Amino acid sequence: MNIPVFFLIFLFSFLPSEAFGREKFSPSNCEFSISFPSQYAAQQGFGPSGARFDVASWELRGSFLKAECLNINHQTFLGDNAKNTLLQAAKAFGLYGFTVTLSNKNVGKIATLTGYKNIQRMNATYQISFFVGRRTALIVYTGAESQKYPTKEISDFIKSIGLAQK
Repeated sequence: MNIPVFFLIFLFSFLPSEAFGREKFSPSNCEFSISFPSQYAAQQGFGPSGARFDVASWELRGSFLKAECLNINHQTFLGDNAKNTLLQAAKAFGLYGFTVTLSNKNVGKIATLTGYKNIQRMNATYQISFFVGRRTALIVYTGAESQKYPTKEISDFIKSIGLAQK
């Protein structure tokens, strides 16, 4: 079943590309890296101001994984701004019962939203996390049927987040 249907409609417009990357996603300008289970689809995204950013997504066996890396003004993504951005995303995606947490990890400051959605009579769990560095942010999206969340692919994906070795 193709559960992350609503993730196809984002707050941003995307220009699809035929490119496929390797397992590791770490664009040249990104402070972060993350590993996908296998080849991922690569795209360029465009924000409301027209700024470009790198996007990678993967979907298989009921797991949805997506990562975006974009340049940021460090101060605008911290604290309440990150939380408000996630709350707006939850509403836009039609999530209910969502929570937002703020924390610090070895890869930087993190804001995470977890929410739920009914899709074709199935309960799905979605999580969106912002990993904020000095000049870039890694935004990670995951989704799966609630009874199976997090899948092995999702757990491995989240565990693989680190600082890029460049």
